Amino acid sequence: MVSVWAKMIPMDGDGTEFQIEAAPEAREVFDEIKTEMMLLFGIEKAEAVGRIDRFWEGQRFITKEQLLYLLHDNREEHWAKTIWYGRDSFWWAKDEATLQPTPWP
Repeated sequence: MVSVWAKMIPMDGDGTEFQIEAAPEAREVFDEIKTEMMLLFGIEKAEAVGRIDRFWEGQRFITKEQLLYLLHDNREEHWAKTIWYGRDSFWWAKDEATLQPTPWP
């Protein structure tokens, strides 16, 4: 049984919500990443949420150890670009103009 603390919580009233089992603190980070992706890449909220859900599909973020994985310096930009370009893109070591985003949907 999932605790009340870790239930999926709708992020807003337009039907766009994260499908990742996560604590409220993690959901705040996901929301920050969503906003960063929208700003950096000019995508809609639904695409940003979908990409985040796909990236962390099957994972849970409810313990302190799991939350620490999300929380580090420049986390929004780091995760936004890693989700956009892919786990193995090494975007930080390349000219971003030469990179392609992962296919969507």
